[in-house]
Amino acid sequence: MKNPDGNWSEGSGIGIFTDGGRAKATTDNAILTGEFLVHLTPGWDFTANYTFDGTYIDNSNHRKTFYVVKPSGAKDPRGGTSPNYFERNTYKNQHYTVNAFTSYEKTFGGHYFKALAGFTQELYDNLRLQGSNDNLYSDEVPSLGLTYGVNRNANDEASQLAIRGAFGRINYNYKEKYLLELNGRYDGTSRFLKDKRFKFYPGISAGWVLSKEDFWQPLSNTIEQFKIRGSYASLGDQAFTDNYYPFYPNLATTLPTDTRWIFNGGRGSAVGSPGLVNYGLSWVTTNTLGFGVDAAFLKNKLNVSFDWYKRNGKNYAMESQGLPALLGVRPPLVNDGETETKGIELTVGWKDKINELSYGANLVFSDYIGKVTKITNPQGLIQRQWYSGMTMGEIWGYETVGLFKDQAEIDATNQSFIHGGTWNIGDVHYKDLNGDGKIDNGDNTLSNPGDRKIIGNTTPRYSFGLNMNAAYKGFDLTVFLQG
Repeated sequence: MKNPDGNWSEGSGIGIFTDGGRAKATTDNAILTGEFLVHLTPGWDFTANYTFDGTYIDNSNHRKTFYVVKPSGAKDPRGGTSPNYFERNTYKNQHYTVNAFTSYEKTFGGHYFKALAGFTQELYDNLRLQGSNDNLYSDEVPSLGLTYGVNRNANDEASQLAIRGAFGRINYNYKEKYLLELNGRYDGTSRFLKDKRFKFYPGISAGWVLSKEDFWQPLSNTIEQFKIRGSYASLGDQAFTDNYYPFYPNLATTLPTDTRWIFNGGRGSAVGSPGLVNYGLSWVTTNTLGFGVDAAFLKNKLNVSFDWYKRNGKNYAMESQGLPALLGVRPPLVNDGETETKGIELTVGWKDKINELSYGANLVFSDYIGKVTKITNPQGLIQRQWYSGMTMGEIWGYETVGLFKDQAEIDATNQSFIHGGTWNIGDVHYKDLNGDGKIDNGDNTLSNPGDRKIIGNTTPRYSFGLNMNAAYKGFDLTVFLQG
């Protein structure tokens, strides 16, 4: 590991780790929260709370010049460590949340009523500072202020995202037999322009507990609980992009040291052309219709729950219809796609106790399939994200015939589109689906996919999970399986 002279051998690589500098990372988290609760009258409360959470990160990277001692005693800087270098990155990510809401509930004559209304606001405030340079005066005092290199670099990033909304909910039930809930949200975000910023999302759910009806009494010894329910809800998503300002075109800048153009006898800074933006970009909306049944049997030992749902997504954000290549920039995001997803969920649970042994099991089964119902893709391009009628997760590929058995098969098949080199006996032989004598992807469209077809799907089907547990005299065991 060390040479006879006591220095680390160059081949060991240990010296570069012990004396080659340090990368340090420090993360501090701060959380402050408080709540104010007032009981205004019996059944009427007012609540306000505030939460602050911040993350503060300081990263530094100091690369020392590491010298390798030769047998002669001469010192040579190891490649990649000269000149020495220092970089510092600081991050300040702060999140402020304010909630204020009031609720009132009342019970009279078998009727239960509760109403809630509130206001919420969030602010994300982020700042990043980065600076670096080479040629430190001393490796013993790593600091940006003690560098004299010409490769100075300084960057900063500042961003803010504000979210504001109002929400409300009304609950009603009569003798816990007839259940009704109405809710709604009116949310806005600074991620979109003013006329696209706010949107209202309503919801309704209702249930009927048949097992509490008089006509259910003959069945009550076998089916203790039975409830049917239905719901419709609309939700919005504005976090489909990491960009806090998708409506602002960005200008790429280049330092004078990185440009290749001469201005006034020397290289100057440059500003690139901005990308395209969509001023009409707005919320992605999901509407879900669902129906379900809950039942309990055998003195509540056996519980069964079944749900069916249909979820329609609207205004998915994706790149707009392909534009001519001569444009030179990527197309902007637009609210375009619509989808439909249908699924079921079944839960069966059993719990019982025999003397001091308690045990139980829960089986969950689910399945769903999604399709694209609408998208602007008139050419039916397959390589685009979606096309109308597409099943979500589908995989396009080539069908295989088998393996090449002899040279005659190779000579009779043109697979140069897939691999332009030499094909050999034992290589994969693909099927010529369109009969044109060659294997390719055609125009890469639905009308001319070449020799490709749908060969599979990445969406998991028929998922299940099984949770089994048992407890006896203070000992417990849990087994979980899924697939």
